[in-house]
Amino acid sequence: HTRTDVLQLRHLDGARYAYIWVVDRNHGSALTAWRAMGRPAYPTFEQLRVLREAARLPPPRIVALHGASARLSLRLIPHALALVRLER
Repeated sequence: HTRTDVLQLRHLDGARYAYIWVVDRNHGSALTAWRAMGRPAYPTFEQLRVLREAARLPPPRIVALHGASARLSLRLIPHALALVRLER
C-alpha cells in the first residue's frame, strides 16, 4: 500500500527546480535482488555486479518551482525514503 506525503516548501529564494529521488525495495536497493539470489553469504563477481546495479539510484523526478513557495506530493510505499534537492 502507498501513501502520499505533501511537503510544503517556503522561502525558496530563487530555487527553480526540485530533484526528487525515491529509494524503496524496488528502486535503489540491492536487498530485493540479494534475496532473489537466495541470500548468498559470499556473492560471486556476477552477483556483485547485479547487486551494484540494483543499488544504483534511479533518475530523479524533476519538478519546476515557481514563486517563493511550493507543494510537492510524494507517493511512497512502506519503508521508502525520498531525497529532495533544490537547485537554482
